[in-house]
Amino acid sequence: IAVLNDVNIRKTNAVTECDSGIAMMAISLIAVEMGFDSCILGAIDRKKISEILGINPEYEILYLIGIGKANQENTQFDDSNNVKYVMDDLKNFKVPKRKIEDIIVYRNER
Repeated sequence: IAVLNDVNIRKTNAVTECDSGIAMMAISLIAVEMGFDSCILGAIDRKKISEILGINPEYEILYLIGIGKANQENTQFDDSNNVKYVMDDLKNFKVPKRKIEDIIVYRNER
């Protein structure tokens, strides 16, 4: 699935990213509900993919979403100082994530 942006609609990058993020999350959740796995891809050759898919120049590719059945197991581990994925001998990814308490700030009510 290609997530596209209409370049004729002038929105800020923040709004475009937010809108596309909401759409991608909904698509991913629907895929899971239907028994599939999904992967959001952002490190892609947008120009080449646009050419292959014949996408009209008035649209730019923001992301791709791969949907299917995963052939690997990916797990998360807590690491606030690391952003690199690690692949084990079985070709499974270990994905570093920050702890929830490190990214959510609670405000004390008085």
